[in-house]
Amino acid sequence: MICIAGLQASTYDIKDIKACRNGDSLACNRIGILYQSGNIVKKNYLKAKQYYKKSCEFKSGDGCQNLAQMLTEEGNYPEAAKYYSEGCDFNNADACNNFALLFEKGKGVQLNYRHAKKYHEKACDLGNKKSCKSHAYLTRNGVL
Repeated sequence: MICIAGLQASTYDIKDIKACRNGDSLACNRIGILYQSGNIVKKNYLKAKQYYKKSCEFKSGDGCQNLAQMLTEEGNYPEAAKYYSEGCDFNNADACNNFALLFEKGKGVQLNYRHAKKYHEKACDLGNKKSCKSHAYLTRNGVL
């Protein structure tokens, strides 16, 4: 094991650190996962969020989704909505689904069933089965 910037890492992880610094969104996301999970490195939510944010800035829907999920768990719904929206823009089905759920509940965004339906539809088109059911439910109940 080698230690870089306080991160104990295998050779594979060192490649991720370098790749992240060079704009590789997937590498940044993988480092975020390591910090969030506490596998290999000491659990550090602040660093996890920083790497997820960097991943999102490099246009990774997964990075945006992971950051938004952490923000949701902290109760920071307005900020989570921002990153769910970005993740959805980058075609992450889970981000679209979770953004729709915020609209359904009025958390971090104004309650809006039409927007919820729109994002459930996109999530469904991207393969999220829960969103397919939610979209069908909203349609059956007259949401245009």
